[in-house]
Formats: sequence, structure tokens, C-alpha cells
Amino acid sequence: MPLLPVSAPIHSWTLCRLGLQDQLTRRLVAGITVILFTNICLLVSRELTETIFNEFNYKKPFFLTYINSSMFILYLSGFLCYGPWRLRCGRGSGLSVNGEPAGSPQSALPLQSSRYDEPLSESLFEPVKFHYDGSTDTSSGSSTPNSVNGSVHVRFHPFLEIRQLSEALAIETRIARMSYEKAMVLGAEEFRQRHNRTLRGLFRTAFIFALPWFCGCLAFGIARAQCEAEFVNIISATSGIFVLVLAAYFPSSHGDGFTTTKLLCVLVSLVGTILVVISPSDVDTTTHAGTNVNCIWSLIGSVFYAISIVFLKNQVDDGDHLDTPMFLGFVGLLTALVFWPLLLVGEFTQWESVEPPWTTEVCLYILVNGLVGYSLAGLLWLYGCYLTSSLTATLGVGLAIPLHILFNIIRNEEVLPPLFFLGGLPCLASFVVVCLLQHNNDWDPVAMAAQRLWSLSLDLVTKTRSDKSSRLFDEQTESLLPTS
Repeated sequence: MPLLPVSAPIHSWTLCRLGLQDQLTRRLVAGITVILFTNICLLVSRELTETIFNEFNYKKPFFLTYINSSMFILYLSGFLCYGPWRLRCGRGSGLSVNGEPAGSPQSALPLQSSRYDEPLSESLFEPVKFHYDGSTDTSSGSSTPNSVNGSVHVRFHPFLEIRQLSEALAIETRIARMSYEKAMVLGAEEFRQRHNRTLRGLFRTAFIFALPWFCGCLAFGIARAQCEAEFVNIISATSGIFVLVLAAYFPSSHGDGFTTTKLLCVLVSLVGTILVVISPSDVDTTTHAGTNVNCIWSLIGSVFYAISIVFLKNQVDDGDHLDTPMFLGFVGLLTALVFWPLLLVGEFTQWESVEPPWTTEVCLYILVNGLVGYSLAGLLWLYGCYLTSSLTATLGVGLAIPLHILFNIIRNEEVLPPLFFLGGLPCLASFVVVCLLQHNNDWDPVAMAAQRLWSLSLDLVTKTRSDKSSRLFDEQTESLLPTS
């Protein structure tokens, strides 16, 4: 019996590891691509918001936030045109559509019709294509033996009965006949269905997420309506610090740990954002005290943003366990049902009067802002968070600030100032470094370099003290020798 080479298990393990590493690389690249598209949507949203606030002078941050967040409800149209969503309506009490618990293996089977109740399909008859001897009589369906010329013959039925095992019950057989790539894809889909949340659990998560999400969007809206855009951009860049601290305190995956390199990247990104914001020549850094006080709304929005994304990642650690469009649809539904009384409160207290936009142009801007800047950008943002990490998505979305300023400079036909490059490059470098850190399992080169320098300094100090002690010992030894 030939022996198996010793390197065979190591080779198989290496191939599996390389396959997993390649899958993580593709996942990271897809997440970065999604985040870049999110920045384009946010750029459109910033331009539309500034036009609504400044050119049309329609400064209604609560009304705009309510309308834009409620547009998430458009994703619930999937219940009308997408069959699997309608099937999940049977999971209201934590059961799947076939009556099994939602986490059981039987709940992941695709039950779509009553034919799966039977283990075998209906009978199909096909004619037999065997070549029979001329002395054999196949006209009868009898199977009794017949003796002709001293030999025994057996008569078979001229038709074959075929009954097929249900695909829902023969899933292992189908997987065994598939290629490795298709089997992995099917296994991932089955795992997603098996661990996917029920409608009740998804609705509960959306209900808790909707409050900090709406408060964060409202705070940013108030800050943009009452403060200069430069101060809002600078303070909103601090959201990376809150995300880093909260994600380290409430980790959802191995990529949420606190490292010195991540902290340095967040601080470098913050400094770069400040340089980018003050780079245009028409920026006025002197403002009255009221504007500075109102900029606190931007800081509140950063805190609520960090709370919302860290909470969602902590509740649902993997994006495959969350049906993102359905989740956002529930967020829009809850926003429309829960926060509408605050419109009446704002009207009665004169904090913000309810004044719908009567012009068609303003309505069009609000509609496009809600569809692109909230519905599409929110969907891409969540996908980017789950494909990468909460901190990576936050620093990636922060690139929308330099992109917006670059767009304004090009639109005004101005020359790019050197300060823009001096601040834009650190922002981009911080995002790239955080992506590399996540790809290398939270590698912390800054801490390693600091420890190395500390150990080298200790060795140098120890060596210096040892040399001094040696010289002192030599001097004492020489002083004890007798003189002639």
C-alpha cells in the first residue's frame, strides 16, 4: 500500500489558506469599491443640500431629514416583486416557512410548492431501448419465465418507470456533483439562509437603529443649516475617533480592536481634513460666537453616527446575516411612523414651522437628494461597512469632504492650492493604511516599532551602565594592587 506523502496535508492546508486569503482580498476590494461609489452619492447629496439651504433658503432641517429618511420605505416594495421576501412572512413567530425553527437545517430548505411533501416525484414512463432476441416475446407485461428450445428467458416490461428524488431532500447529492467553487457558493447561501434573521428580529434591530440614525442625520442637518460648512466638515471628521473607541469597547469582529496605528491614522486623517477645509482662498475662518456654539450639533451628529454603526455591527456581526434592503425599508417605515408627531411639536413651539416646498424645483431637489443621498448612499454605506469594517467605512466616507472641495475648486476654475495636496494625501493614506491593517488581521506596526525602539534604548542604557560598572571595577581592582 503506497504511503501518503508527509507534505500532502500541509499542501492541502496551504491551498485552503490561500483560498481563504484570496476570498478576503476580493471582499476587501469590493468593499473599497462600494465606499468610493458611496462618496459619489454623498457628493451629490452635499451639493443638493447646499442648494436647498442657500439658494432656495429653505432651511427646514427636521422636515428634510424626516422626508429623506422616510424614503427608505421604498425598499419594502421588494415584498411585492421578490418571492423570497414574501415567503419570509411566515417567520413572524421565529419559525420558517416550513414550520421548523429558524436556525434549524430544515428551515433553509427551499419550500416553494406542495410537491416537496412527497419524497419522490410522480412516475414517468419511458420505452425500453434494449436489443432483444427475436425469440423473446415482449408484448406481454408478464415477468414469468418461458422455456424456448431448452433455454430460459425472462420477459421484461417494455416501459421504464422513473421517479426522481426531490432536490430539497437530495441537496448533499447535488453538492457532491458540483465543482468546488459552486459548492462553496451554495454552502455560503445556505449558511446565510440558515442564520438570517426573522422578520421580528430584523424589525426589532431596525427599531433600535432608527433612533440614533435619525438623531445623527438631524444633528448634521441643523449644523449645516446654522453653521458654516467649513466648521461642520472639520467637526464631523471626529466621527472616526468615536467609532474607533466604541468599536474597541463593543467589538463585533477581529478587525475592531484598538491599535496605536489605527489611532494615528484617525488623527492624521483629522489633521488632513482640517488642512483641506482651510485650503480654498475664499474660506473665512473668523466667525461670530453663535456659529461656533451651533457647531456643537455637528459633534452630536458624529457621536450618534458612531453609536448607530457600532450598535448595528455589534448586533449583526456579518452582513450575510442581514437583509440590508429589507432592513433599511423597516428603518424608513419606523421613521415615518414614529417621528411625525415631532413635526406638530415643532409647529406649536415655533422651533421649525411646517412649510412644505411649494415650488416644483425645490421638490425635485428634495426627491433626488432623498433617493441618491439617503436611499442609495445608505445602502452602499451599509454594504461597505460589512465588507470592510466600521472604521474603514468611516474613514472612507470621510473622503467625501476633500472630494467636495475639489469639485468646488474645479467648478470655480480655481488653481488647486498646495495646502489641498498637503491635507488630501494624508486623508487618502490613512484610508489605505487602515485597509491594509484590516487585511493583515489588525497588524500594529507603530506599536511594534515603538516597542523595538524602547527595547533598543533599554539595551543601550544597560550597556552604558555595564561599561561604567566595568570601568569602576577595573579602577577599584587596580587601586587594590600593591605598589612596588
